[in-house]
Amino acid sequence: MKKLGIFLIAIFFIVACEKNSDYKLQLIIDDNQDMIITSYNLFLESVDTLDLDINQDSIPDFRLIKNRYLSSSIICLNPNSYLLGKHATDTTFLYKETIESCYYRADTIYKVEIENRSNYGECRYTQNDSIINITPNQFKLNPKKYNDLINSNELFISDTADLYISFTPLKVGDDTIISHKMVTILGKSYEATVLETTEYDRAYCQSLPSDHIVYIGVKLEVQNKELIGWIKLAVGDNGNNLLVFNSAIQNK
Repeated sequence: MKKLGIFLIAIFFIVACEKNSDYKLQLIIDDNQDMIITSYNLFLESVDTLDLDINQDSIPDFRLIKNRYLSSSIICLNPNSYLLGKHATDTTFLYKETIESCYYRADTIYKVEIENRSNYGECRYTQNDSIINITPNQFKLNPKKYNDLINSNELFISDTADLYISFTPLKVGDDTIISHKMVTILGKSYEATVLETTEYDRAYCQSLPSDHIVYIGVKLEVQNKELIGWIKLAVGDNGNNLLVFNSAIQNK
């Protein structure tokens, strides 16, 4: 019985150590126990930036950037700060469409315009879209939700990542009149102006969802220790603003 008692004590000690080790390696989102919490409660609008010192050592760790064109991103400010993410494949698609427009004056067609539009983007509109380019192994954020688990063994990289890129087509060059041709509308012939338009759709299909609170997993290396935590934020109004609530990092 004495040997069994010593054995059980040893097992208990090992299990306790393992539990303590697991606690250091992982955490639950929004469990603030033993965490350094920094509150911001700020809106970033137009062109704006915010540096985050999440372990409160007077050295900024991350920078949030609100760009023009309704987009935003996050940057690691030093090699000891990391973002939680994943490797994904970027694909550029080409969507083509023809738009015919008739302009009326007093119920009479006075102008006909045909636009042949080529739209390049990272979102597929139809199954017939052409694949123009495939770039594998691109680092993307892996946002978490409330009560999710963050594990220090997940993929953390010191890098820059997009938070949100909105649907904002950018025209490449000016519309160019390439030809005229005759068309028949309701039995009448008209001379149509044919335009060729090329656009790049900046909408990014792996953007954070608008008007949803998310948690960006982060990691810091401090004095040979790996500390994990999160940045709580939300993209508002389809990219018009960025709401930054707070940040948290393990307190060790």
